Amino acid sequence: MKKIASLITAILLLAIPLTACQRNNEQVITGSERDKIIAIADPIEDNLLNGIKSGDYATFSKDFDPAMKKAFLEPDLVNLRYTFSTKMGVYQSREVSSVLSATANNQTHYIVIYTLHFTKYQALTHRLVLTNTPPYQIAGLWYNFPQLGQ
Repeated sequence: MKKIASLITAILLLAIPLTACQRNNEQVITGSERDKIIAIADPIEDNLLNGIKSGDYATFSKDFDPAMKKAFLEPDLVNLRYTFSTKMGVYQSREVSSVLSATANNQTHYIVIYTLHFTKYQALTHRLVLTNTPPYQIAGLWYNFPQLGQ
């Protein structure tokens, strides 16, 4: 339980710099621009999921921006991997729920919201926040874990 608590704390700390991005100034992106952003985000999401599956921090953090590299360290991946493997089960598939843009602190970010499907839990929401210029990097990530039992 301490691992889950420290993981949740680490993920919440990542939310602080982008608090202003939360829902109040988000714009839905549609059409060809949406498709372009998904094409950018999908390989990044693949790196995250492959890193979680393998426990390889280099793969998991490959696309982090400098602030994320400081905020989300290798022990945090160990805790996240434990939560996924014991509580969520095996990753099955994903779908994009929405694509947004948001501006905070004079910086615009892309937000891709995925619904991840696992063997034990079918609808985990993952919010992936990316910088809006190449090289596109992860500026924030959140997993909305359900109430996970002991």
